[in-house]
Amino acid sequence: MHYAFWDSVDSHNARQQAPISSEQTWATGFWPNRVFAYLLATSEVNATLGEAEFGDAQHVRPQLDFRRLLAKDLIYNPYLAGSTNPRNMAAAANTSHKLVTLPRGKKFSGVNIVDSKSDYPFNYCHCRIKRVRTYCRCMPGVLLCPTCFTDHCIDIDINF
Repeated sequence: MHYAFWDSVDSHNARQQAPISSEQTWATGFWPNRVFAYLLATSEVNATLGEAEFGDAQHVRPQLDFRRLLAKDLIYNPYLAGSTNPRNMAAAANTSHKLVTLPRGKKFSGVNIVDSKSDYPFNYCHCRIKRVRTYCRCMPGVLLCPTCFTDHCIDIDINF
C-alpha cells in the first residue's frame, strides 16, 4: 500500500517546488512562518489540482500563474475589513501603535508606571530573550523588543 501512491506524492511535491518554491524563497527562520509557507504551498497545489480536475479542463492554469493569482487575492482580500487592507495598515499602525521607552527612574507595576530604585531598570521582553525598557502605548505593562512589537502590530491589525 505504501508504494501505491508514491508517484502521486512525487508529482505533488514537484508541482509544489517548481518553478519557485515558496518555502525556500521566504527567507525566515521563524518556524510558524515556515510551517505556514509549507501549508500554503500544499493547499495551493491541492487547489490547482482540484481546479484542473473539477473545473474547466480546457483552461488549466500553470502552477505559477495560479500562484500569482492566489497571492494577489490574498493581498487584496475583499472579505476582510478595511483595517487589514495593506494600503491602510501603515496608517492604522502609526495611529494606534507606538513603541515607547520608559522614562528614566520608572518601571511598571502592573499597568501603572511607578518609581524604581534604579535609574534604568531592565526587564525582559515578552519573548523572554532580550532585556528592554520599551512597550507599545496600546498595551502598557507589557515590555516588547522591536521584533515582538512588529509581531504585536501585525497580530492586532489582523484580528480587527
